[in-house]
Amino acid sequence: MSPPPNHLPPLRKQGLVWTMQKFLTLPNLIWSLLYIAMVAVIVWQMSEVRTSLMVRLSTPEAQADWEQWRTDTTKPGPVARRQPKSTEPPALVLMRDYHGICLGAAVFFSSLLFLVTMLLVRGAFGKSTAEVENRSSFDSQATWDKKC
Repeated sequence: MSPPPNHLPPLRKQGLVWTMQKFLTLPNLIWSLLYIAMVAVIVWQMSEVRTSLMVRLSTPEAQADWEQWRTDTTKPGPVARRQPKSTEPPALVLMRDYHGICLGAAVFFSSLLFLVTMLLVRGAFGKSTAEVENRSSFDSQATWDKKC
């Protein structure tokens, strides 16, 4: 038996076209745009912080403040401290030498948090299993073949 002329089951489409039509929905597009915006803001802010710290901590005054703090750590006090080995402020070394690692970690952990948040929100506002079970009887090729 052939299908009615005006109604072809949607799963007759195969391959990439069906996959793209299935996943290019408005909610997926919104979540994708939010994710891209989040990553862009993280990269932009990390670059701004790096530039600001590099300018501020590369001055002779900042170097003198760091040296002063290093010498103050050797003075006796209630807590015994070791003098830091670095001759440069740690924030300067971090942003100059390890900026890529910091950026990668920020994007990675923010992506994990975004993924968990997205799954929770979509799960809370998504279709219930009862709605999914009550779909049209022509949703899949198997049910179409049973009807015919």
